[in-house]
Amino acid sequence: MNKQDYIKIINEKISGSAKDILLKQVDLFFDSTNNFKQAPHNYKKGDLIRLDKGTLLHGTYKNIEGLEKIAKEGLICDLFSSGRKSKYPMTVGVWNLKKDYLLKDYINFYSGGTIMFKGESFNEVCERMYFALQSVLKKYKGKKIFIVSHGTAISVLFSKIADVFFYDEENYNRGIYFNGKLIFDGKCDAPELFKLEYEDEKLVDVKNIKIKY
Repeated sequence: MNKQDYIKIINEKISGSAKDILLKQVDLFFDSTNNFKQAPHNYKKGDLIRLDKGTLLHGTYKNIEGLEKIAKEGLICDLFSSGRKSKYPMTVGVWNLKKDYLLKDYINFYSGGTIMFKGESFNEVCERMYFALQSVLKKYKGKKIFIVSHGTAISVLFSKIADVFFYDEENYNRGIYFNGKLIFDGKCDAPELFKLEYEDEKLVDVKNIKIKY
């Protein structure tokens, strides 16, 4: 989209002080885009990259495709795109590093177990997630357990315990079936809640519980 497209959407959907702030952001965005020059670097593949305290990071759920889009277009909030549903459509989420890191360490510690710097196959991630689930179930047998993880990690786990079909891979829409019953249809929101019921260590039912917020 060009600058006038953004301004048109803001004028149609936003009012008050939020409108003034977004219009100013559009001005700053296009000013920086037109005048920004990437500084050259000497990094080679495999080099250790240092992230200084205070560095702002932004992730993408579409991996390489998402990174290429960001590199080309910049960070654009959901108000102007049809991408991932967000509770905060006029913002772009970032992480502010509280200490110095090596990039490889940040990836390993904070990826939610979905990727590792040295690389893991889909099946390796799947087996690791399933082993972790079984370990928790055995440790807290007979109790109600609440487990939190990243969306990708949960999706990988479901490929082990249920049937997952991506009918619209570009937009991450999927159908999840358990024992032939459709339990989820569409794109995972954040947060998404699933209830797993076990009897004698056997999974007998899976439900998707909708959250109102």
